[in-house]
Amino acid sequence: MSALAQTSQLNTSTDSVTSISVNSRIDYIFRFSKHAVLVVDENAQACSSVGYQFLDQLSNEHNAAFVSASTKLNNIQIRCRIIEQLFGNSVFDPEQSLAVSIINLLNANPQKLAIVLDNTQFASLQIIHELTQLALIAKKAKLDIELLMLGDYAAGKMLAEHKDLFHKKISILSKQSGQLLSLSAKQFKTPQSWLTLTVSKKWLISLIIISSLAIVTVVWLQQQETFNFSKLPKLNTSKVVASSGADQTVLNLGASEVSSSASPEYVYKVLSGNISQSSEVNTQTAEVSDIVSAIAAFEVVPAVLLKESVLVDSNENIKADNQPNEVINARSKKNELVPPSTNDESNAVIEVNEATSVNTIVASSASKVPMLAENNKVSVIEGSDIGNEYYKRYTAGYVIQIAGFTQESIKQEFLADFTTLEFKQYQRILNEEVMTVLTSKYYPTRAEAEQALYALPQTILSRSPWIKSISAINNEINAFERSQ
Repeated sequence: MSALAQTSQLNTSTDSVTSISVNSRIDYIFRFSKHAVLVVDENAQACSSVGYQFLDQLSNEHNAAFVSASTKLNNIQIRCRIIEQLFGNSVFDPEQSLAVSIINLLNANPQKLAIVLDNTQFASLQIIHELTQLALIAKKAKLDIELLMLGDYAAGKMLAEHKDLFHKKISILSKQSGQLLSLSAKQFKTPQSWLTLTVSKKWLISLIIISSLAIVTVVWLQQQETFNFSKLPKLNTSKVVASSGADQTVLNLGASEVSSSASPEYVYKVLSGNISQSSEVNTQTAEVSDIVSAIAAFEVVPAVLLKESVLVDSNENIKADNQPNEVINARSKKNELVPPSTNDESNAVIEVNEATSVNTIVASSASKVPMLAENNKVSVIEGSDIGNEYYKRYTAGYVIQIAGFTQESIKQEFLADFTTLEFKQYQRILNEEVMTVLTSKYYPTRAEAEQALYALPQTILSRSPWIKSISAINNEINAFERSQ
């Protein structure tokens, strides 16, 4: 009947694991693992019976000590009680670790020892660690020492908080089931409020904050972009379509309108903004190809005007009826003002008022030719003698440094190659030698100096001339004069 009763009790057990006798588990650990053992339960008093049963099962060869920890006992008092029960009248140092004192006494008097510490939750971490170290040393030295500690879950929590000290050094058993408990078991975890900031919660909060900032930044940038685009002026592009019999060209002229055919010179004047129209115009939206064609015509006209001069009679006005034929004839010449394109809309023709004089327009356009040519002209520089005083007239400005020579014969050979150019020159000290430097004339601004630089002959440009400030040249002249 007893076997049936035990079987019925096991079948009706509500535990998720099979219950094992705690004392059997303790005996198994001491026989094979030889670790220190901690038995825990919700009620510490229930664990005391396990200690009594363990002591009853000891053989007569074992020397045992039973100590109940208390908040009133310090570490020295607990050490004294354990050693006095085991070794009687032996002399020892109570301030030494239990592992050191007991091993030394055990070497002097070898025997089997058993130590039971009850109410371990009241013992200090130091005492628990000393007993754990004693079990490990005994295992390595092959000494027979059995260490059993009893307490509630508070003792397990103490070990779990310092798991680095007790990892794989102690076995924790549940008094109810006899199963092994790890240091990270749920029984040893302290309940935390949801307001407690754990590491995972900190990472989650950081992620939420970063995501929120990113979303706010993106929304703000989109709003700023929308606001900036809303302030842009609306493009009101218009075009005028004018026919010249054979071709048609579309030009962006805003609100201007003319009534008869115009020459390419007039188109250039209108695009350059030198002629304003006051009459009304019928406009329509310009296509992209129309705008490109008009811009191409605008860029070609001034370049051609630099190469050819147009002879006109300023006293003769051309009638509107005769202008289309003249425009077509002018376009058929070899060096035409507006080159033909593959598109029919590439030649710019626009209607003008009958009172407009084409001769006047052409003359006005041609009058700009010498001005543009003059700006691109290479400046001729007078004299090739040493002229340090020339540069001292100015405190600011620029010149083009063309070449430098330390030998007079080489300089004369260079000058012989460029007889059509005239240079300014000064002397300076370079590497303890006198060098004659050839430059251009003085230019007030760097832009003028750059324009003259690009107009130099290719043979000089190949020598990589460069623009130099007057102040730098004066410093070199002053240094040269001080050295003389």
